[in-house]
Amino acid sequence: KEKINIRNSTISFFDHHTCHAYYAYFASPLRNKKCAIVIIDSEGDGYNQTTWVAEKDKIKNLARSSESDIAHIYKMATLILGMRPELHEYKVMGLAPYAKKKYFMESYEPLKKISKIKNLKIVFDKRPKDLFDYLMKSWKGHRFDNICAAVQLFTEKLSKDLLDNIYKKTKIKRYVVSGGVSLNIKMNQKISELSYVKDFFVAGSGSDESLSIGACYLANKNYKQNKHLKNLYLGYNINDDLNQKNIMMLTKKYKVYKKVSFKKIAKLLKDGEIIARISDKSEFGARALGNRSILANPYIDGIVEKINIAIKNRDFWMPFALSILKEKQKFCIINKKKLSSPFMTVGFNVNKKNFKYLKNGC
Repeated sequence: KEKINIRNSTISFFDHHTCHAYYAYFASPLRNKKCAIVIIDSEGDGYNQTTWVAEKDKIKNLARSSESDIAHIYKMATLILGMRPELHEYKVMGLAPYAKKKYFMESYEPLKKISKIKNLKIVFDKRPKDLFDYLMKSWKGHRFDNICAAVQLFTEKLSKDLLDNIYKKTKIKRYVVSGGVSLNIKMNQKISELSYVKDFFVAGSGSDESLSIGACYLANKNYKQNKHLKNLYLGYNINDDLNQKNIMMLTKKYKVYKKVSFKKIAKLLKDGEIIARISDKSEFGARALGNRSILANPYIDGIVEKINIAIKNRDFWMPFALSILKEKQKFCIINKKKLSSPFMTVGFNVNKKNFKYLKNGC
């Protein structure tokens, strides 16, 4: 305020979860129809799970809870596994599919009675007083992948139970989800597959970085002029510094093409080259959406390991979020409800009957 001389009268304070809700709703294509908004995160202004209903750009809170342990358990599991909490939770999600159900159900057993659903919210059930100590003792001697799968199952089951309760109370069939936990694409997939869910959307970057956008929607609500952002290319524009001097510096280390045809790029990919695409403004949030993306041919042996270890410095087990042409999605994935997922926020199953043709089809 003092640095840029802002008057006190021009400063407003907004509630954390309200900002999440406004971002989730106004960033979605469901604004013209009645929908429920579900926010699940670690904590914000005293709450970590809220339920809302929205219709005709009016948003009303139905329930608030400070007793959701989804993010807390994910955080604790990350720490127990020797990784950095509030940073490496995505690695826990990435490891979860490697475990087999007949083994990880033992690791899930200690989580079954921690939480329950009541009145549109997640609340404590038979939660131990010291949750971290309880998990440390319960998981002693358990394999890392089984712990990851157990935490993921807890997340998926509790979120589905929450949606079941919301539907039972409201009969709403359209949902948007946000908050830090909305980055869990497998949880989002399980929610989207619920029989009563007619439409479902998760905006790009539901974590706290999008609170600023939600606050703008909230501040502007009285003017009734809110329009959702057309895209998330909100960052630094490479064209601002793309001059001859900088290009010459790059050519000392890299092969630089000033203008490259799509045909040339396709040929390079076919030959096993890895391409870094830098174009216009960078993406806002957690996903690369084309303007700052790594392009590679997934059918070249060793290409995934090379990108993970040599280029992105990621763990070998981490999966990739793939881009699929919209007109090819029916061939590649199962999306019977024709849900929209332009920001890589919802998981889908592969269309197995076409799996052997995917090399040519996608």
